[in-house]
Formats: sequence, C-alpha cells, structure tokens
Amino acid sequence: MSYPPPNYYQIMGVSPDASEDSIKKAYRKLALKYHPDRNNGNLEAQEKFKRLQQANSIISDPEKREEYDLEKVLYQIALDRLLEERKAWRKDHPFGFIAKPQYNTDGTPNLFTWDCAIPGEKNTVWEGGLYKLKMMFQHGYPSTPPECRFEPPLIHPNVEPSGTVCFSFLDMNENPEHTFTIRQLLSDIQELLNNPNPACIVNAEAFDTYNNRRDELLDYLKYKQQTRTTFDGRIDSQVEPIGFIDGKPIWPRVIEKVKSPARLFFDDDNFAYQTGDSNLVDMIHEMDKAENYKRVLKFLERYTAT
Repeated sequence: MSYPPPNYYQIMGVSPDASEDSIKKAYRKLALKYHPDRNNGNLEAQEKFKRLQQANSIISDPEKREEYDLEKVLYQIALDRLLEERKAWRKDHPFGFIAKPQYNTDGTPNLFTWDCAIPGEKNTVWEGGLYKLKMMFQHGYPSTPPECRFEPPLIHPNVEPSGTVCFSFLDMNENPEHTFTIRQLLSDIQELLNNPNPACIVNAEAFDTYNNRRDELLDYLKYKQQTRTTFDGRIDSQVEPIGFIDGKPIWPRVIEKVKSPARLFFDDDNFAYQTGDSNLVDMIHEMDKAENYKRVLKFLERYTAT
C-alpha cells in the first residue's frame, strides 16, 4: 500500500464509522455524477470515477475495510515513531554515522525511506570506509524491521548480491516482542560487518573469500573505500577488477595519498544545499579540502578510460 494510505472515506464522502447502507448510497450518488457515460471527454471526472471505484471496492467489503482501517492505524504509529527518531537523531547520533529521510518531488521528507551510511569500525578490515545503506520501512515499524540494503552491494557473507542485509534479529519469527530503532540497527549492522552471522549466510562466494582469501577482500575494500566519494553511487558503479589470476579477481590499488572515504563523502558542489542539515555537521568537520576530492575523480577518469 502507498504511503500514506489513500483516504477512501474522504473519496466516498462518508465518515470512518459510516454504515454499509450509507456507503452504498454515497457510492450510487457519486458514481452517477462521475460516470464516464455522462462525462464524455472529461478526464478529471473519469479519474474521480476510477478512484471512487477503488475506494468502494475496499470499504464496501467488511474484511477489506477492517484491513484498511488497521493499515491506517499502523501507518500513523510508524509515522509518529519515525518523526520522533528523526528529531532524536538530529539532536544526537553516533559520530561518523549518517541517517536522513529521502525527499519527495514536492520537497517533503519521505520518512519511510532513509539514506544512511555506516563507518567502518576501527581496527577491522572495514576501517576507513563509509558504507552507504538504504532503509525502507513498512507500516508495521517499529515492530516490523525495515529492509536494509547496501547500495552498491558489499561483498559480505550476510549481504545478498542485491545488497540486502540478512541478520537474525530482523526475523520477527525469532523475536516477535522486539522493537527496532534506526540507531540500534545501524550499530548492529556495523558490528555484523566484522562478525558475520554463520546462521544467515546468503552469499557463499563472499563467505569463502572472507574465510579463505582475506587478502583479496582487503584489496577490494581498499579500492571501494578510496573511491566512495558521493552519495549517488556514480563512482561505485565503475568499480571492476582489472584482471583475474587463477579465477581470482585482482582489484586495483589506489595511491596511498588519497584520503579515506569518511573525508571525501561530501563536496561543496553536490551537497551545498544540505549544509544546514545537522546530520552532516560531524562529517563536514572531517572533510579534507576539495583538492583531495578532485584528485580521486581524476584518478578514476584515468582508470575508467583504459
């Protein structure tokens, strides 16, 4: 169902506690008014008739109406919770982490889809990286977990080729009383990166690489880290191995002078309109000068041109 659910009662011109007879009368009246046979060529009337039919198909059916009413309640619970979490995150959040809702075309925030980023934990192979993650929430949140998907996907035993994260605490069957927070989810995923869950292996090749060919993973991560410069994935989509030896991918090494992605994540040109966002304050303080960002882009231009 879309976010927010359509207001079918408003479309029908009845109250949420309207009786079945009242709904039937309202439908007959509006259907006669907007029927295509009486509004030939009137696109607005045709669209209203289409919405009217959709609304009537839901609230005239007792079972569908009950499900719809519950969906509206769950939507409001999730919306209120996400509003609270956004306010709390903007006030205080773990250093280096990023979490913010996407925006609709009309400029309003879409609180059910968040762009996030997780810094690699110190003293692990992930250190120095900032790993972009999308969270997609359902109406059942916070009882129902969001879908968490790395974009672009990471090579990790608990990350599907699509980028979707698999970890046991997202399984509601295992812990039906659990509720979730964005802050805790991001922290748990950071921990999962360096400590894969053996009960949730969804990428066998990554599992083999992680256990038996760690040097390849290190080369891969180094290159991914040092080219992860923007939030839109333009650079990441260009990353490919430069060759293979005995079937094993060889990842290009980037000059050591280029700084870590945590210092290259934002640049003035691409993100000037977001400088007032308190989510970015700690990241802005960690940025290097624009020359470092440009140096990475020049390197990638040379690499991808070959």
